[in-house]
Amino acid sequence: MRKKFENKKTHTHTSHTRHTRHTMRAWLHGRVVAGTATVERIQQTLHAGNQPILDPFFKAFSFFGEEEFYLIVLPFLAWNVNENFARRMTYIVCLGLILGNYMKDLFQLPRPSSKRVQNLTARDSTGCRDFGWPSTHALNAISNSGFTLLYLYGYASPPPLAVLAAAFYCANLTFSRLYLGAHTPIDCGGGLVIGTLVAIAGHHYGVILDNAILAYGHAGLLVIFLVILFVLHAHPPTDTPTPTYIQNVLLMGLFFGQCIGFWWFHPKLHQKFSAVQICLRSIIGYALVFLTRGVVKTIVKARLSAAKTKFLTYTSIAFMVVAGCPVIFDHLLNN
Repeated sequence: MRKKFENKKTHTHTSHTRHTRHTMRAWLHGRVVAGTATVERIQQTLHAGNQPILDPFFKAFSFFGEEEFYLIVLPFLAWNVNENFARRMTYIVCLGLILGNYMKDLFQLPRPSSKRVQNLTARDSTGCRDFGWPSTHALNAISNSGFTLLYLYGYASPPPLAVLAAAFYCANLTFSRLYLGAHTPIDCGGGLVIGTLVAIAGHHYGVILDNAILAYGHAGLLVIFLVILFVLHAHPPTDTPTPTYIQNVLLMGLFFGQCIGFWWFHPKLHQKFSAVQICLRSIIGYALVFLTRGVVKTIVKARLSAAKTKFLTYTSIAFMVVAGCPVIFDHLLNN
């Protein structure tokens, strides 16, 4: 009797959750349709596609929200600027993209679809083959800039120039998605709201995560790995294949590899490097990252599935960035 009651309660809860998601999706879909007309007006007013200055400007800004941009910039920051900031920013980027991709596949809302809307994205990590809401570019725009300001505020009030730079980055990266026809206003608005929450959560809980990794060691890493498996298993299925799941596998690999690397090689106090040292560290570091990617991918590709290959490859890359490269730098450049 109790089992029947529990089964009925679970079924009722599931039905209620499904109804809530359907209601929210219907509301969001209406905003997407209405927002497509707004994207049309933006492109027509600004003559998007025929602008020698605005077209390359917004295409370049849109690249600042791609995973390739982060794979270039975050290692450079970790090796040469501030490892602590780079690690926390990696938490932010991974959390934001994973959550955004999960929401995309949960609600499965289309991107702007109209004959009068031009998709001008020159380079998109998913080829715009994923769903639209929320915009992960807008999400990262506010989470990255917001976290940076919160991080600076932990030491002193951010200088006005830093605030202006953050606002400029956030505004242009978000608007680029409208100008290029990749998203509607509701997509960008959803990304900005979620990204704000990610920045706040990352700022408060990043330190807790660092301390937990150092305090609990192997046990803590095991818990993180089990959480990763659960999140990937719980990823919403989609009616049509999208690249968001495999992208989340990649991001989970980066996150887990960074956690292992941070536990194994706790960084020294921040050091300042000369221009020559920065150049050498960067050249050696990127060479090691590409070598690691090639070697690991070659070894595991024939033996494992695409998802497992992606996870192990990017776990290895993150470990090399956080732990392997600094050790090699110490031996080659500091002796």
